[in-house]
Amino acid sequence: MKTKYFLLGFMILSIFAFSASVKAADYAVGVAEDDVYIWKVKTWDIPAYADYFDMKEGDVEDMLVDEFDTKDLVGLMMQITITKIEEDEPDDDIVKITYDMWDHTDDKDDFEDDADDEDLVEYLYLDPDDLGDDVSVFGLGYFIPTKVADYLAAADWADDTEVSGTTVTTTIDKDDGPPDIEGDLIYIFKFNNKGGYSGGKMTTEDNEVLVESILMGNVLPGYELPILLGVAAVGTIGLVYIVMKKK
Repeated sequence: MKTKYFLLGFMILSIFAFSASVKAADYAVGVAEDDVYIWKVKTWDIPAYADYFDMKEGDVEDMLVDEFDTKDLVGLMMQITITKIEEDEPDDDIVKITYDMWDHTDDKDDFEDDADDEDLVEYLYLDPDDLGDDVSVFGLGYFIPTKVADYLAAADWADDTEVSGTTVTTTIDKDDGPPDIEGDLIYIFKFNNKGGYSGGKMTTEDNEVLVESILMGNVLPGYELPILLGVAAVGTIGLVYIVMKKK
């Protein structure tokens, strides 16, 4: 159980005004082919994580090494590049986004090499109804349509999930978590105005940040638009990593 929630934390190392009148035509694809997204691990607090999960710090470090070949995650980066965007015929409310992914590294020059995984696919649902019922942050991927805030507000969210603007927060109740966890777990995802995942974090119920990743930059063809999100940025590379593996 602890390993399960530990891995969910990696989404770090990743709305209730529902209206049945909202149509898919109100939303559009905001990202574009050749867009590049780079996320960086800003925080991984091993002592705080171990304390909150009632684990030994050495056990947390061992799991990090198993997953990432290092216990020092702060500063690691991962990148995806969108290679193709196309309607998924015959349903024009679903858009197929194909992208390449580079695994975690501490050297940005590694992104000049061939991608570690190519032709990965994520489906973008232009109709928020198609996300399904009782959605949480774990049902989201890298991309959502624009208008982002309106789209999120129109989705059918689970009781443990709240939306504020372009930020989605899911709270895992202590009783639903591992037996020895100290309190609730809170996962926060944020999207930029193009509908791209802009970072996330996992916190304790007292808002202590355990794991956090930020969008280091969104690079469009020919130039770079740095998006330094600071402390307020949300999300975790691990959670992004888990979401990617689920697709």
